[in-house]
Amino acid sequence: MKIKIYKPAQYILIAFLAGTLAIISCGKNNDPSVTNSFTWTYAGITYTARLDTAYKSIVPFFPLILATAGNSLFSPPAEVQIGLISFNTGTYTFTSGGTNIFQFTDPLGFSHSSTGGSLTISTNTSTTISGNFSANLTSGKTITGNFSNMSVKP
Repeated sequence: MKIKIYKPAQYILIAFLAGTLAIISCGKNNDPSVTNSFTWTYAGITYTARLDTAYKSIVPFFPLILATAGNSLFSPPAEVQIGLISFNTGTYTFTSGGTNIFQFTDPLGFSHSSTGGSLTISTNTSTTISGNFSANLTSGKTITGNFSNMSVKP
């Protein structure tokens, strides 16, 4: 019996494919009666998410919001990643090294973290959340946006 030994490059490819599957599966809400949106403005350009989802928990992470303006991982799309301590209604503050985090990847693939700002969840139905955000980034620019009826996954 021959045992197949995987090389490190094969593990990287498997991890990449698993990550691609995870992002693709976080698509828009499939319920046609619920209209959702996620938009943000950065450097004078407004983006609309093609894929967005909130996850209550992804081990080992805390509640996480993901949104991307792209439709694949093969070209660098503008992306928003937000980690919060919970999805309860209220206002969450972003600070450098704080519990709540905001990360933005611009269309050129450069990543920018928050140095300040906040996110407000105005509605939580347990299956969707709505709210708005504003964050000062390490790029020296501010990003603002809003989301409505974003699907919440376990």
